[in-house]
Order: sequence, then C-alpha cells, then structure tokens
Amino acid sequence: MENIANKLKSIEQAAAAIKRIEGETKDTNFNWNLLFPPKKRLHLGWLVLSVVVYLTVCIVAVVIGAEDQQKYLITFVAGLMAITWLSCCAHLRFEKNTITGGVALAMLVGFLVAAGIFTPSQGADNILNRLPDLNAKNN
Repeated sequence: MENIANKLKSIEQAAAAIKRIEGETKDTNFNWNLLFPPKKRLHLGWLVLSVVVYLTVCIVAVVIGAEDQQKYLITFVAGLMAITWLSCCAHLRFEKNTITGGVALAMLVGFLVAAGIFTPSQGADNILNRLPDLNAKNN
C-alpha cells in the first residue's frame, strides 16, 4: 500500500514539473521559427541559369558533333551534369516529383537528340512510350 502511495506521489511531482515547464515555455514568447524556419522556394534566377547552361551545352554538342571523341565525351558529361542540375533546380522550385521526372526525361531526350544519339522522331517516341510508366507509378 505504501509502495502505491509513493508511486502516486512521484507521478504527482512529475505532473507538477511538466505543468511548470509548460507554463515557462508559454510565458517566454519563444519564437519557434528560430528552430524550424519556414521553407523557402528556390529563387527563379537559379532555374533560369540552369536552363541557360543546359541550352549552351546542347548548342555546343550540336556544333562539335561526334567527330572529336574527347570533346564529345566532355560535352556529353557536361550535358549530363547540366541535366542533373536542372532537375534538382526544378524539384527545389516546384517540389513535385512528377515535374522533376518530366523535366529530367525531356531534358535527357533533348540532349540525346542534340548530341546526335537519337533522331527527333526517336526522341518523341521515347517520351511517349515512357509517359504511361510515369502515370502508373504515381497511382
């Protein structure tokens, strides 16, 4: 019986301590945004800059062509990096996985067409064949 009384007394003490802590945190007007700042969207300038870099790499890929293998490889790697940067910027700006996937797929196909790996008709067929897969994964 005394054991139960001791447990009840310790529970009452804990409850009083919790109430005292709650009262102190409510009374201090603590700004919780300091610990958990609101999310900020990516500035539009970063998205525009990544698009400009992507288009520049595509133009360089068209101009260089596949004649010089070393320059072609460097351009191809730069194109993949530009696609990755553009996809990341799109995801940080819009925060939608569908938009990110669509941007990545369209930019990849666009770059492969610019690099001469696909023809435009093959690139369009590739995009149309992938669209049902994207819709099936989102459902």
